Amino acid sequence: MESGINYCKRIIKKADHVIHEKLFLKHVGIVSLNGVKAKFHLEGLGSQNEAKFIGREAGFIGDMMSVIQNTPNINILDIGARHGLHTLLLAAKNPSNHIVAVEPDPGNIALLSKNIVLNELDNVVVLPLAIANTDGISNLLTSGSEGKSPRLTTVKNREVDNSKYKQTIPVNTRSLDSLIESNQLEIPDLIKIDIEGAEGLLFRGAEKLFSGKLARKPSHVFIELHRTLIPEPDSPESINQFLIDRGYQLIDEQERGTENLCHYHLTG
Repeated sequence: MESGINYCKRIIKKADHVIHEKLFLKHVGIVSLNGVKAKFHLEGLGSQNEAKFIGREAGFIGDMMSVIQNTPNINILDIGARHGLHTLLLAAKNPSNHIVAVEPDPGNIALLSKNIVLNELDNVVVLPLAIANTDGISNLLTSGSEGKSPRLTTVKNREVDNSKYKQTIPVNTRSLDSLIESNQLEIPDLIKIDIEGAEGLLFRGAEKLFSGKLARKPSHVFIELHRTLIPEPDSPESINQFLIDRGYQLIDEQERGTENLCHYHLTG
């Protein structure tokens, strides 16, 4: 496999989202967006691709950075943090803010933790579990930190080929309402969601949060809607309506392959 350093050499520098070679630390690169930089482990194809594809989400991540730019001491929740690309850039953008990075896959958690230590971040906490509609244990399809993004087996869609995953492992699941009501999680001001088709489960387990029954609602919701992964009865349309009915407005939507990158803002 091509090394992380050689891979970085082939990356074409584009505008303000580039990956630079870090000469004194093997297999570590620097991801950069809108003048904000973070160190990033490039240990295999999965992490290399995550760094490479920052250009595909430059606008999406840039919108998050704009929201937090002049707002100190806000709570950010990164659900489906994977290796930490969003977390690292948001933490670097405004170090006064507090970030909880949620990730259920053990391999991803290990690399996420290494990236947090690498960047000497003391404003990030890792929550090693999956967000769903109930508290319990569920099975996670995974190919490890360098495979495709993991997803819960409860997300069943006939169009998706599960054979591409190497194994199924049990993981703890929690609902957002449960975490907040048990004082294990502060109400977030900004939420980023990327959970491979489990979006409907998340919102069913966050009815109190998004209905304002837990003191206040999140101000911003950034969500990657996976159109081909969301199983019935959920759909991108039903999730959109869930948020609109609870006072949110879709202020930006970008289509990327089979995904829609959506930014909702609380208006009511």
